[in-house]
Amino acid sequence: MKKKLLSILLAGAMAMSLAACGEDAASDSAASETSKETATATETASETGSEIRLLNGKPEIDAQLQELAALYNQETGNVLKVETIGGDTNAADELKKMYQ
Repeated sequence: MKKKLLSILLAGAMAMSLAACGEDAASDSAASETSKETATATETASETGSEIRLLNGKPEIDAQLQELAALYNQETGNVLKVETIGGDTNAADELKKMYQ
């Protein structure tokens, strides 16, 4: 009898935990609201012609990133500036220098 009761309680707890993980309508509307805000921000950035700086810590892929940056510039009108640091340079230290 104890095993049967324990198994029923365990099954109920598992079912409740699965139900708690489901999405609701409020999160769907919040997600759509966020995507609308992102689209608006992207449109505003393309109108102003903003500049984006990308810190590349892998010098071996610099040529590919430069090509990608050129394509991004053509498609969006935003300037993507790729800054490559050496392989032995610490990215955190480099970011601190840029911030100062």
